Amino acid sequence: MSLVIVIEFVSLDGIMEDPDGSAGTAQGGWAFRYGPESVAGDKFDLGEVLDTGVMLLDRVTWQLFSRIWASREDEFSQKMNAIPKLVASRSLDRVDGWRNSTLLRGDLADEVARRRQSQDVVVAGSAGIVDTLRTHDLIDQYRLLVFPAVLGAGRRLFDQPLGLDLAVAEKVGQAVRLVYDRTPGRSWPGAAPALPQLRQARALRTGPVLLRELGVGGPASPSQRLLQPREHALGRGSVAATACSKRQASTASGSARSAYPGPSVTSSRAAARGGRRRRQAAPASVVSPWGGSMRSMICSLHARMVAACSGVSESRK
Repeated sequence: MSLVIVIEFVSLDGIMEDPDGSAGTAQGGWAFRYGPESVAGDKFDLGEVLDTGVMLLDRVTWQLFSRIWASREDEFSQKMNAIPKLVASRSLDRVDGWRNSTLLRGDLADEVARRRQSQDVVVAGSAGIVDTLRTHDLIDQYRLLVFPAVLGAGRRLFDQPLGLDLAVAEKVGQAVRLVYDRTPGRSWPGAAPALPQLRQARALRTGPVLLRELGVGGPASPSQRLLQPREHALGRGSVAATACSKRQASTASGSARSAYPGPSVTSSRAAARGGRRRRQAAPASVVSPWGGSMRSMICSLHARMVAACSGVSESRK
């Protein structure tokens, strides 16, 4: 399979808007201020792709390029004039002002996917086309000329996280040519931190959350079952307060009404009427859902939590 290649002039802060000044923006022309050695000729090192591929342009970029290349006769201009060009536009009726140009009539993503089966597709400028192809995960490679200009505002090439692999980095005049490869379907590396990083970042957390992240206890252990409040509940009152924070205690107390028929805390409505909140510990003789007395279970769980926290403290030293 061939490649879909995006080529762009980009500022140091990622702006791609108006590099040649043709759009008349306040900071337009920023790329061409560094001289022809940075912009003239095949600076994106397309090489044979210009002989075998097809170029995909939006209306604005096609109109700009047609004024620049159509009348020139140097070697690079001849390649630009000879390469087949697809023009994605709803407003243009004809594109005979630049030879080998054809209007793209069908769906953009479908046409690019079909063309990629047999030839490389080069997208130059054309920010809207780039956004559409990126949404459909059709871009295989970015070839960027990055200039030492910080613009601070303007249309950016990237506005969402994206995972790329650096393939080439080399100086071209005052710019740097960067080639990034894109693996289809690859997610942004920072979007899903690895489990060891997650454990380190949350090492100071305590209670059932700590036990879950550190993997203390097997699937059948009391600590593991406490993480499934719909099936098992710790209890209410001071028992819950011993193992969890106030917020966790409230959650465990609510779910315990269906799993454990022991004594409960006075309802909030009764407290609002002036009733005094009563706290009553679960009796030691109550049998927990996994066997054994509630008191022995709490002691065992407390020991596991202390051991786990001690292990984390040692690992951080």
